[in-house]
Amino acid sequence: MIRPVIEYDMSNLMANVEYDFVIKDKLSIRPGFNYQKCAYDDSEYEKEARLKKNDPGINGLFHGKKESSLMAGSLKLDYSPTEALRFIAAVRADKYEYIDNTKPAYQLVGSYKINENHMVRVNYSQANRGAFVGNIHANFKNQILINEIVGVVPEADYAMFKAYLGMDTATAPLVPLLPTVVPVRANYNQYYIGSNINKKDYELTTLNTLELGYRGKLAQNMQIDVEAFQTMAKDFDALVPTGKNVDTTFYTMADLTGGLAPAIPTPLPKLMQIEDTLNFENIKIKGTQTGVSATIDYAATKKLTFRFFGTWQQTRLKDHVTIEGE
Repeated sequence: MIRPVIEYDMSNLMANVEYDFVIKDKLSIRPGFNYQKCAYDDSEYEKEARLKKNDPGINGLFHGKKESSLMAGSLKLDYSPTEALRFIAAVRADKYEYIDNTKPAYQLVGSYKINENHMVRVNYSQANRGAFVGNIHANFKNQILINEIVGVVPEADYAMFKAYLGMDTATAPLVPLLPTVVPVRANYNQYYIGSNINKKDYELTTLNTLELGYRGKLAQNMQIDVEAFQTMAKDFDALVPTGKNVDTTFYTMADLTGGLAPAIPTPLPKLMQIEDTLNFENIKIKGTQTGVSATIDYAATKKLTFRFFGTWQQTRLKDHVTIEGE
């Protein structure tokens, strides 16, 4: 793509510190701290594209160098009161530089080993999508139309205008000087404003998942692993218009007659200046995915093993809007 230029240099700094505290081989406590910093720079590619196309209106996706960071704290508990029973609980909270509203991510797991051949497990978790750099830092102007003809003055309106001129003896001689059709031109600019909005009221896409699983050794040479799951997703986002301004310039009689008449204004549109602002915003759509997965391992001989895997799932959407707005 030329508008905007989607090419950039990226650097990423990541630091992670964790430590395990083990208490009597039954309880493990692992606190952690994470720091990340990313930088995106498209200034050189933007300059290169402008020179190559001889077009100073070309913009990069970020229009320069943009940086963002996050700090996160986490805690994991792993507790086994007996050899057969195990519980795991973990939580993490991320603090983004440019977003106020963030949710914690967490996971709760329980497993029970019925005997040497059978085990059941349950897992409930919440996970959040990371802050996408395009949503937060993209900042560009996209010139879609530059003084281009987008139509003509409607024939009925133009006929009415000429009839109005013909009714006045002072302007009637100008009617034969008018062109057959009058073109309407437009400048159309799209603006995406990302990093100009600090501390956005913006929710990250969140997934809440419940899983129920069973693993069993049905025979000496056959093992099965079955899992039922349901995932609920919300706080999706989409690129939507957030503001639109249309400024219209009208023809004068001098424009229509090639300077043979005075610059008297007319009601005929000459140029529409359209400024359209877009931004990523949260939308109401919610999704629920329900399904079952199964894996069967069958050892036909000591050297030959077959693995069968299958998944059935169904996804339903709620509060979604089609492109027609329904």
